[in-house]
Amino acid sequence: DPNLGIIYTGMILAYYILIDDSNYVKVTLFGSGNKQWINYILYGGVSYLIFYFTTPILYSTLFPQVNAIISIDTLNQQLLQAALTTSETIRNIAYILLIPTIESMLFFGGFPQFYARMIKTDFTLDYKNPKTYLVILLAATAFTLFHITAKGINNWQALFVSFMFALTSMIVILITKRTIDAVLLHMINNAHALGVLSR
Repeated sequence: DPNLGIIYTGMILAYYILIDDSNYVKVTLFGSGNKQWINYILYGGVSYLIFYFTTPILYSTLFPQVNAIISIDTLNQQLLQAALTTSETIRNIAYILLIPTIESMLFFGGFPQFYARMIKTDFTLDYKNPKTYLVILLAATAFTLFHITAKGINNWQALFVSFMFALTSMIVILITKRTIDAVLLHMINNAHALGVLSR
């Protein structure tokens, strides 16, 4: 889809405009030290499991008046419907590799750095700093608002899942001080939604 290509090219440009090498930035793609892919995959996988199992519980706790159990699998089927293209290979490359990488880098890397600069705090994501939680909420809100385009403004269950996904991503970044874990979490989620992991 050419429109999708333009949107994601713009997102790549926005990421490079928003990132900053000043003292505000303490979180990088791979963190500091050696690249340890086992740790990245472990954090990404465990984060996905936490997101997958806690989101329905949180939903039913926060919205007990709704007599519907939220299903991550059912909501992810919307992604599958939107991702139907003529080529399964192109679909998988786009939705499992490219889109998660671009979205995660922008919404969980670039935007939080920008927000941190705007509220004059560093982006170390310190547990004790109340501004950390504001940055996390702003990033999760931006990610959710972006997904209104795919999920629809009236599909509040899907938007709740998007918000919880963004919170999970930002929390894993808070713990690890790197965005690669959130990228892998996003890749695992989309791969599961497209049925690639169940083959």
